[in-house]
Amino acid sequence: MNPVRASLRYPQVTIALTIMQARVFLRELQQGPVQEAAIEVRISGDDERVLRYWGAQVAELLQRTPGALDVHSDWREDEYRLKVNLREEVANRLGFTNVTIGQELAGGFEGAPVTTYWEGERDINVVLRLEPSRRQSFQDVSDTYVNSPLTGARVPLDSVAAVSPVWDPGRIVRRNGVRTLTIRSWANGGALPSQVLARIRPITDKLPLPPGYRVWYGGELENQNDTFPEMANALFISSAAIYLILMFQFRSVVDPLVIMAAIPLGLLGAALGLAITHNPFGFTGFLGIVSLGGVVVRNSIILVDYTRERMKEGVAIEEAAIEAGERRLRPIFLTTMAAAVGVTPMILSGSSMWSPLRGAQLRSDWWVRCSSLSS
Repeated sequence: MNPVRASLRYPQVTIALTIMQARVFLRELQQGPVQEAAIEVRISGDDERVLRYWGAQVAELLQRTPGALDVHSDWREDEYRLKVNLREEVANRLGFTNVTIGQELAGGFEGAPVTTYWEGERDINVVLRLEPSRRQSFQDVSDTYVNSPLTGARVPLDSVAAVSPVWDPGRIVRRNGVRTLTIRSWANGGALPSQVLARIRPITDKLPLPPGYRVWYGGELENQNDTFPEMANALFISSAAIYLILMFQFRSVVDPLVIMAAIPLGLLGAALGLAITHNPFGFTGFLGIVSLGGVVVRNSIILVDYTRERMKEGVAIEEAAIEAGERRLRPIFLTTMAAAVGVTPMILSGSSMWSPLRGAQLRSDWWVRCSSLSS
């Protein structure tokens, strides 16, 4: 694999980097749990060749799908390596195992730390390994002497194992102890990750995989499945707490229900606001709707409280409700529009963090106010 050359440009300096076997990603700040890619198709199984075959099919499918960007695998590219095949009969007789030979080769060619040297407050590991002239080629590995931890025998490696160069994956990933190949991709600016995934799922769900293999999905879909139920539980608990507080405050069971009935109206306004501002309903959009609930409840309390006061004075409930809408609409509208105009720059900025949150809040609050006026 050729080295990746990247230039980092600053106002007065350009830094050139040459990194072997590197893959460079530029992405915006993420909201919610950090994800390696927005679109992930995972294939799990035991046989490496089967995983790589079907992974290539999925990668090719994603590359042909409109909206997919930077398709790659988490196993990375193949690397040229040296494979040591132990001769079981000879090795067992001399007391050698795969673990002991692997440890000796790693210590001799990569180095094993034996102590730490301190230079002031900086610690430096002291590594012990073979001299450079004895670790230059594959033949040096075959000629290396290994020591048996049981019998003490010291023999050349090629007498107990066959050494051969092979192409192996640069990295093999396991999830829950099972080999898993993940094909990752991002979505370009003209499509959402959910739209790209929806285009390929009818095909990937029906892949004729051998028994013992399965396809599952990560990325944005997995984050939503993990995060949204937790947020829904938190929303339910907070709604119950709001109801109990209102019930003790108004000393009524019905009035809190009337106040909280305005909260679902915000969902219609949020959907309209996100559609107009072309923002996805994601983590920040959900937070915007949740935070809007407090504003809606506050304004509804003002209307219901004024209605109750007028009813105590002998005014009919219909007339009291209409009068509350007329008398309290102006202060509610002024405070709401002041907040809405204040957050308009966040919407116009186009930020993936703030624009969905404020877009949902602005349009939802407008919708709730109009609903209150019409009632």
